[in-house]
Amino acid sequence: YLDWWGFGGIGIDEWIHGDDGVNDNNSIGTGGAVEFDVAARWDAEQIWYFTDLVISEIAFFPAESSASYSVRLWTGDNPDTMIIDQAVNSPVIGQWNYVTLQNPVFIDVTKDLWVGYHINTPTGYPAGVDDGPAIDGYGNMIYYDSVWQTMLELSPELDCNWNIACHISFGPPPPNPDWVYNIYRQTNSGEFEFLATTPYWHYQDSSIVLEDIYCYAVTAVWNKNN
Repeated sequence: YLDWWGFGGIGIDEWIHGDDGVNDNNSIGTGGAVEFDVAARWDAEQIWYFTDLVISEIAFFPAESSASYSVRLWTGDNPDTMIIDQAVNSPVIGQWNYVTLQNPVFIDVTKDLWVGYHINTPTGYPAGVDDGPAIDGYGNMIYYDSVWQTMLELSPELDCNWNIACHISFGPPPPNPDWVYNIYRQTNSGEFEFLATTPYWHYQDSSIVLEDIYCYAVTAVWNKNN
């Protein structure tokens, strides 16, 4: 999946966190088999100025090698709707993992935003946290025992926040009919060859061989003064 800044690309490009951005050499779990979700939450009043912004990446700090992880994004109260559920294959344990979303999401500023991940683990303490104090009701949400609650509601000793962040930026405007983008592909250090043309700022290459190595180039083509 390729994406690039196209014609008119300006504006906000930053990471927002549910924590202080640092792992405290600590992680949360039961020590046994368990399945749960964790999330950082922003309510609608906090994100009203995110109009027209897109979430393109989610970052998190996995801490158990035998666990399976998938990044998730929800909206609404409690929350009501899951928008993203994307498996993370071979996460790097004990450090921040940055996951590019296959389908970037425009932020709905009329609803609460929940960003996090799902864990299914046979053992251990799989979810990394900071050293607190908790941003209660925002940085410390967990779905456990079939209900969303805060870590402090589970135990007053869990005064911390999940290591979760998301990348927000201005999304591309509607395609400009005067601009197109030519995409070229190089396979295994060979010559670049023309692959496709698109009016958008993204392209999905579905004809790849996993064992090959690819490099891509994009050129902009437009008309001016005939």
